[in-house]
Amino acid sequence: MKSLMIIILICVLFYGCSDSLSIDGNWKNGTNELKLSKDNNYILLDSGSVKLKGLYALVFDKVQFINSGNDLALQCMKPGRYTFTLLNDSLQLTMQDDPCTERKFMLNGVYWEKSHE
Repeated sequence: MKSLMIIILICVLFYGCSDSLSIDGNWKNGTNELKLSKDNNYILLDSGSVKLKGLYALVFDKVQFINSGNDLALQCMKPGRYTFTLLNDSLQLTMQDDPCTERKFMLNGVYWEKSHE
Protein backbone atom coordinates (compact mmCIF):
# COMPACT_ATOMS: atom_id res chain seq x y z
CA MET A 1 0.00 0.00 0.00
CA LYS A 2 2.88 2.35 0.80
CA SER A 3 4.38 1.87 -2.67
CA LEU A 4 1.03 2.72 -4.31
CA MET A 5 0.83 5.95 -2.33
CA ILE A 6 4.35 6.86 -3.45
CA ILE A 7 3.37 6.19 -7.08
CA ILE A 8 0.27 8.34 -6.70
CA LEU A 9 2.34 11.15 -5.16
CA ILE A 10 4.82 10.98 -8.03
CA CYS A 11 1.96 11.06 -10.54
CA VAL A 12 0.39 14.09 -8.91
CA LEU A 13 3.65 15.99 -8.51
CA PHE A 14 5.13 15.33 -11.94
CA TYR A 15 2.33 14.27 -14.25
CA GLY A 16 -0.94 15.34 -12.67
CA CYS A 17 -1.30 18.48 -14.76
CA SER A 18 -1.00 16.76 -18.11
CA ASP A 19 -4.30 16.16 -19.89
CA SER A 20 -2.63 13.60 -22.16
CA LEU A 21 -2.34 11.23 -19.21
CA SER A 22 -5.91 11.63 -18.06
CA ILE A 23 -8.15 8.57 -18.22
CA ASP A 24 -10.52 9.77 -15.50
CA GLY A 25 -14.22 9.66 -16.17
CA ASN A 26 -16.95 7.07 -16.56
CA TRP A 27 -16.30 4.26 -19.02
CA LYS A 28 -18.84 1.67 -20.20
CA ASN A 29 -18.71 -1.74 -21.83
CA GLY A 30 -22.09 -3.43 -22.09
CA THR A 31 -23.45 -3.71 -18.55
CA ASN A 32 -20.03 -3.03 -17.00
CA GLU A 33 -18.92 0.41 -15.89
CA LEU A 34 -15.50 1.65 -14.81
CA LYS A 35 -15.47 4.92 -12.87
CA LEU A 36 -12.07 6.58 -12.58
CA SER A 37 -12.12 9.74 -10.46
CA LYS A 38 -9.62 12.59 -10.61
CA ASP A 39 -8.64 11.82 -6.99
CA ASN A 40 -7.41 8.33 -8.04
CA ASN A 41 -10.35 6.30 -6.76
CA TYR A 42 -11.95 3.67 -8.96
CA ILE A 43 -15.17 1.69 -8.90
CA LEU A 44 -15.89 -1.27 -11.17
CA LEU A 45 -19.58 -2.13 -11.55
CA ASP A 46 -21.51 -4.92 -13.22
CA SER A 47 -25.17 -4.16 -13.96
CA GLY A 48 -25.02 -1.31 -11.43
CA SER A 49 -23.61 -3.47 -8.60
CA VAL A 50 -20.19 -2.61 -7.21
CA LYS A 51 -17.80 -5.49 -7.85
CA LEU A 52 -14.47 -3.88 -6.97
CA LYS A 53 -13.27 -0.51 -5.72
CA GLY A 54 -10.04 1.06 -4.57
CA LEU A 55 -7.26 3.28 -5.84
CA TYR A 56 -5.50 3.59 -9.15
CA ALA A 57 -2.21 5.19 -10.13
CA LEU A 58 -1.23 6.33 -13.60
CA VAL A 59 2.32 6.67 -14.95
CA PHE A 60 2.73 7.27 -18.68
CA ASP A 61 0.84 4.42 -20.43
CA LYS A 62 0.58 2.24 -17.34
CA VAL A 63 -2.09 2.06 -14.67
CA GLN A 64 -2.04 0.14 -11.39
CA PHE A 65 -5.18 -0.83 -9.50
CA ILE A 66 -5.31 -1.80 -5.83
CA ASN A 67 -8.56 -2.73 -4.13
CA SER A 68 -9.94 -1.70 -0.79
CA GLY A 69 -12.59 -3.38 1.33
CA ASN A 70 -12.79 -6.23 3.79
CA ASP A 71 -14.94 -8.53 1.67
CA LEU A 72 -12.30 -9.23 -0.98
CA ALA A 73 -10.21 -12.30 -1.49
CA LEU A 74 -6.58 -11.84 -0.43
CA GLN A 75 -5.42 -12.03 -4.06
CA CYS A 76 -7.53 -8.96 -4.89
CA MET A 77 -5.78 -6.88 -2.23
CA LYS A 78 -2.58 -7.11 -4.30
CA PRO A 79 -2.06 -4.59 -7.12
CA GLY A 80 -2.96 -5.29 -10.72
CA ARG A 81 -0.81 -3.70 -13.41
CA TYR A 82 -2.07 -2.81 -16.88
CA THR A 83 -0.99 -0.82 -19.89
CA PHE A 84 -3.62 1.26 -21.59
CA THR A 85 -4.38 2.65 -25.00
CA LEU A 86 -6.51 5.76 -25.24
CA LEU A 87 -7.93 6.77 -28.61
CA ASN A 88 -10.56 9.49 -28.66
CA ASP A 89 -13.35 8.14 -26.44
CA SER A 90 -12.11 4.54 -26.38
CA LEU A 91 -9.92 3.01 -23.66
CA GLN A 92 -8.36 -0.45 -23.75
CA LEU A 93 -6.57 -2.03 -20.79
CA THR A 94 -4.05 -4.83 -21.30
CA MET A 95 -2.97 -6.84 -18.26
CA GLN A 96 0.71 -7.00 -17.40
CA ASP A 97 0.25 -8.71 -14.03
CA ASP A 98 -2.85 -9.14 -11.88
CA PRO A 99 -3.43 -11.80 -9.22
CA CYS A 100 -7.11 -10.85 -8.88
CA THR A 101 -9.24 -13.12 -11.08
CA GLU A 102 -12.36 -10.93 -11.01
CA ARG A 103 -10.47 -7.72 -11.80
CA LYS A 104 -8.52 -9.19 -14.71
CA PHE A 105 -11.66 -10.85 -16.09
CA MET A 106 -13.48 -7.51 -16.12
CA LEU A 107 -10.56 -5.33 -17.31
CA ASN A 108 -8.14 -7.27 -19.51
CA GLY A 109 -8.48 -6.65 -23.24
CA VAL A 110 -11.82 -4.92 -22.89
CA TYR A 111 -12.65 -1.83 -24.94
CA TRP A 112 -14.33 0.84 -22.84
CA GLU A 113 -16.28 3.73 -24.32
CA LYS A 114 -16.36 7.06 -22.50
CA SER A 115 -19.78 7.86 -21.09
CA HIS A 116 -20.96 11.43 -21.65
CA GLU A 117 -24.02 11.20 -19.39
